[in-house]
Amino acid sequence: MLTMEPGIGHLDPSLLSGAELREAVLAADRERSRAEAREIALLAEFDARDEYKADGAVSAGLWLARHGDLTRSAAGSMASDARKLRRHPESMAACSEIGTAKVREFIRRVHSRIEAAYADAETSLLSTMRRFSVDDTIVFAKRWVAMVDQDGAEPPENTPSLTMGRTGDALHGSFSLFGEDAAFFASAVGNESDRIWRSEGDEHLPAPQRNAQALMDLLRKAVGASDITTDPAKPTVVVHMTLDQLEGRAGYELASVDPYGTLIPQDTIRRLLCDAKVHRILSDPNGIVLDFGYSERIVKGYQRLAVIARDRHCTFPGCDRPPAMCHAHHIVYWETGHGPTDMANLTLLCHRHHHLVHEGKFTCQRLPDGSLEFTRPDGTILEPQPRPG
Repeated sequence: MLTMEPGIGHLDPSLLSGAELREAVLAADRERSRAEAREIALLAEFDARDEYKADGAVSAGLWLARHGDLTRSAAGSMASDARKLRRHPESMAACSEIGTAKVREFIRRVHSRIEAAYADAETSLLSTMRRFSVDDTIVFAKRWVAMVDQDGAEPPENTPSLTMGRTGDALHGSFSLFGEDAAFFASAVGNESDRIWRSEGDEHLPAPQRNAQALMDLLRKAVGASDITTDPAKPTVVVHMTLDQLEGRAGYELASVDPYGTLIPQDTIRRLLCDAKVHRILSDPNGIVLDFGYSERIVKGYQRLAVIARDRHCTFPGCDRPPAMCHAHHIVYWETGHGPTDMANLTLLCHRHHHLVHEGKFTCQRLPDGSLEFTRPDGTILEPQPRPG
């Protein structure tokens, strides 16, 4: 009887008999399944520790797609399954014994409402899976989920509403939509959330957080939809300074509050100042306003188009979010007076990575050859990823 030993992959299949070849294929498949089970266990721990964040990645799935040998969809699916299996050690251990495909096909259908039921029936369900093929396991899983997930919500009153409140720097609220509005909203957010999962690998986010990101992405796109040369969400910044500060005879510190009166951190102000509409208010030492300047865009329309033509998408290693989701980042900060608004000092960064470079303490510099170098907060350099032409 042929057994799968280390190095069997180097055997010449043409030298095997038909029976040996059949056995070798199945042995290789069992070995693949065991290796995948090991990878899932490692990925679950990697994800739980947020180790992917050291490379600025959005999720463990995206990190694996960039560094490993899987598509974004496959890597995202593996990371999502690993996250669920970490909560069910018995199922995690069963992967290498009864096959990763069976366990993964079942566990990915277990959502929050029935996870407790799955935990109660876990031993019995795994025992049943042993007898089934992968395809039969899928049928079995669908029937079991349909059987245990019979709860339904009572229909609310048909009164549209939206409430918002503020606690510190957090905005929270609730809403109710009905009929055509409800269908339109659910379709728009659902499609965008699905696009994030499929195209960007943000499967690390639970569905509520992914939906929130989808809504914000749609809003950013909508705000900038009237002009391709603008960022999707353009802040308006009012710079209030004295004449001495304007002429450099006195120093200043960045300080600002939002419309709710919440103090905005300096790193956040610097990020907003990268590409904003700026009003200037000039006052005397007693606070009397001397002059009010008109709004002016820091990165003007055609200059942004030139940056888009050069960069094409977010330039952070491993990210390819499109220009509609990117800001024009000043590599040397604009507010210091030393960061000119020219092509060499500008680069496209998506909202997440723009945040990482400012508030997250990642750094970015343009090298003499024109390429960009990104550095982690600990000073180590992020390896650049080759991009298709």
